[in-house]
Amino acid sequence: MGNITIPIHNKELSTQGIEMLPFKALSQGPAVPHWDDHYMFILQQNGRSCWTIDFKQWTLENVSVCFVALGQIHQCLLNDRAKCWMLFVEPKLIPVEYRTMIDSFMYNRQVIGVDLDRTEK
Repeated sequence: MGNITIPIHNKELSTQGIEMLPFKALSQGPAVPHWDDHYMFILQQNGRSCWTIDFKQWTLENVSVCFVALGQIHQCLLNDRAKCWMLFVEPKLIPVEYRTMIDSFMYNRQVIGVDLDRTEK
């Protein structure tokens, strides 16, 4: 069986090391599995999207937040009318103690659904 090459997206961010883009600005079709040299935060406002992160499938429904740590292989599998913003941040801009906290949630709590009814009370 041959080796599979997974592309890396590196040095894509502006000189400030942070970018925010609407999801539709990135791709119109299914993404190719890849990994990045930066953190990615998915801020979903509505709809449904499905992602794989390190070969585990995660579904975001309605208002949700998701993160992908640098080096994690990820891919968008489904965009069902999802309205999302993607926040990309170079690791050097996140203090080490926050990176440690974020990384501690890898593999078990990478997606958080937000209940707006509960938060507005």
